[in-house]
Amino acid sequence: MKKLDRIIYSRNIENGDVTETLNPNLIYFDTSALIDIFNAHVIHQEKIFQEIADAINDSKFRILLSIVNFLELIGKGEKISINFSKDYISAINYVPIISANQPTIITDQEVQRFMERANNGVYIFDNDQLALKELTEGAKQYELGNSKWFSDKRQWWDEMQERDRTLDLEADIWELSGIKPESSYGIKQIKNILTSPIQDVRNKRAELIKKKHRFKGKKQHSTEEQEILKYVENRITFNIGRKYGEEKVCMLITNPHFIFPKEKNILADIINDLKRGMELTYTIVKDQLPGLYWQAKVTYYNYFYGHQSAGGQSGDRNHAIYIPYSNYFATCDRLLVRALESEYKIIYCKDNIRLFKIN
Repeated sequence: MKKLDRIIYSRNIENGDVTETLNPNLIYFDTSALIDIFNAHVIHQEKIFQEIADAINDSKFRILLSIVNFLELIGKGEKISINFSKDYISAINYVPIISANQPTIITDQEVQRFMERANNGVYIFDNDQLALKELTEGAKQYELGNSKWFSDKRQWWDEMQERDRTLDLEADIWELSGIKPESSYGIKQIKNILTSPIQDVRNKRAELIKKKHRFKGKKQHSTEEQEILKYVENRITFNIGRKYGEEKVCMLITNPHFIFPKEKNILADIINDLKRGMELTYTIVKDQLPGLYWQAKVTYYNYFYGHQSAGGQSGDRNHAIYIPYSNYFATCDRLLVRALESEYKIIYCKDNIRLFKIN
């Protein structure tokens, strides 16, 4: 079958011009790479993007920008908005940008496609251009001196990170204790952490930190393949709960013979979906759920090769989702570099920046 051409529309942040490109190279820069590029541009007047264009022999590449990039560019304290100043943001003014869908939107598509045995592709581009709009608005708010706009965004993002770290701690304790909770309990715990008031989550996290301190050392070193499969299986179970309702799924997991009035077919549907989730193999995950595969792989590297403090894990799984959907991926994160080096080659290196050729 002939490979279809891609016509991509991208926008220039400086003047808003839209450009049309046939089969462009997409480069995803995680936030650590963007910040290094900004600093090199302001402090040393270095043109990193030009060097990258030379390295890949393509001056028409496009930046794939995520909302995570935007949120992480917001700093803390007095310099909360510095990355949105004219000096810093001008580093990317002349490179056309495409907004990516949010990480969960991409992985949800992967799971749905897998469960339905569908052959449709995963749509990674955001028609609403949210990331680009927020980046552009951030530049305007910096000029207006509106630090509250940035602090409000930062507060929301910090709260989301707290929920994520609390989920990590919960998972760590399950692993360290050797006690695997029932699927129904796991679904409820995830939902509670994601939806409870933030103070309740903070209290929960404080309790989990105390519990984790009781365990000495790291958990038993499972293989990378085992950890990836376990991570993806848990994600699929959670999505099944969201699809049919957590209470119904929990009830059927606990009591498979339970019958819901007026919903006779739901039992068979849920069981079929759960069985589909159990059909996972390492090859299937890598081929059919590539965003989840890389998210799981980076989680594995974070846990076994990163910091093991009670406060959570280092690294960022949000960026990893975009690896299989980019032509090139750039990062300064040592754990991401280590994970990427196991499968791809570095084609450009400057200070802490490592650029990998993906496909």
